[in-house]
Amino acid sequence: LTVLRESVTLVGYVQASFDDRITLIPREVILPEGRTSEDKKRADQQMMEDSQQVAIAVALERTGYEVSFASDGVEVGEISPGSAAEGVMQEGDVIIAFENEPVFFSGDLVSRIQERAVGDVVEFTIERGEEILDLKVTLGAREPGDPTPIVGVTIFTVGSRFDFPIEVLIESQNIGGPSAGLMFSIEIINQLSPVDVTSGHRIAGTGTIDSDGSVGPIGGIRQKVFGALNAGADLMLVPEANFEDAVAALEGHDTELKLVSVATIDDALQAMATFGGWSVESLSNGTR
Repeated sequence: LTVLRESVTLVGYVQASFDDRITLIPREVILPEGRTSEDKKRADQQMMEDSQQVAIAVALERTGYEVSFASDGVEVGEISPGSAAEGVMQEGDVIIAFENEPVFFSGDLVSRIQERAVGDVVEFTIERGEEILDLKVTLGAREPGDPTPIVGVTIFTVGSRFDFPIEVLIESQNIGGPSAGLMFSIEIINQLSPVDVTSGHRIAGTGTIDSDGSVGPIGGIRQKVFGALNAGADLMLVPEANFEDAVAALEGHDTELKLVSVATIDDALQAMATFGGWSVESLSNGTR
């Protein structure tokens, strides 16, 4: 499920105001001051690439393969003026831990931050040149009233290294961002396992995937629910943090689409197994 973001004209703005499938977002939320469309495109592409590699690792582990991965941390790129990070972080800082837990990938870090709340004070451990520093940042909001916490920096993984026992290729075309991670993992598992995890049903879903299998929240959940409806999906896997909004999006719609809240990929697989009448234990025959 993919959400299209585009600028609107005055006529488009008026039309969108009466269409519950469309959410109007101030431009500065998507492109803060000092950040260009190309900056965002590069950041989204980096997160997509990270997401694919993490999704492959998670899927291989769930199907019995041994994998290993590491990185040199997550580097800070541009810092938005007036953001929580301004005056605390510097461009080129490498984040190696968040709240005393190691950080390997940009997607993992974003998910952990989004588990917190606006106003929370969090600690980053960073490398700055030869120094190791602990920095405290008070999480801000994307815009007034928005509950999504942000730091206000672009980030990208540095020196990621994966050791996979088999080659897995993912073709995502020009789509960016990390929100397809969960479904990448599920499709890889489906290709490698002896069972059809869809059981012939049309399964929709969204959510980031972390290296430990946690499923993180995404943006545009309302539009993705409508996308699942239009595609004739029978079941939609929804990140736990987005579930309430997903349910609200379905209000007033006569549909048999079943929404399931998932916090991990294991939750997602169990939901699909229950829905389709198969056993999660059948996915693997042990370590390969």
